[in-house]
Amino acid sequence: MSFDFAATEHQLLERLAPLATAAGIPLYGDDSTVDLTDSASVPVGAQLVFLDFYPDDQVGGASKHFALFAFDLYLDPPRLSSAQSAAASALFASALSALIGWEFAPGRRVRAEKVQRCGVDGRIRRRSFGFTIPAYVAGS
Repeated sequence: MSFDFAATEHQLLERLAPLATAAGIPLYGDDSTVDLTDSASVPVGAQLVFLDFYPDDQVGGASKHFALFAFDLYLDPPRLSSAQSAAASALFASALSALIGWEFAPGRRVRAEKVQRCGVDGRIRRRSFGFTIPAYVAGS
């Protein structure tokens, strides 16, 4: 067994997409860029980001790893309406609820993990939470 990054990201995006669509907020994958420039049509965007893949345990030729992801919500407050701000807050809360504890495969649950802190870079704000997915790898 090996870790399939593309399939895992796809599964996560499928889980989050209906929430982002309902909020009217674009959702991007790891290989995309969230555009919040003044010419962008929406002053908020969400992104699923792959951060790390690290070992947890090994027995013989098999090992357990964790794939670390972050859900980031980027906001441009000067351009944000009160409705968009409320939608962004609701998306953040619903994404957190949808992922943490979710059993995405039998016996494999998403768990919360510390990642980059929420922050401000000039005028753009980032709200972020992290989570891991267990991945089991067998050597050949």
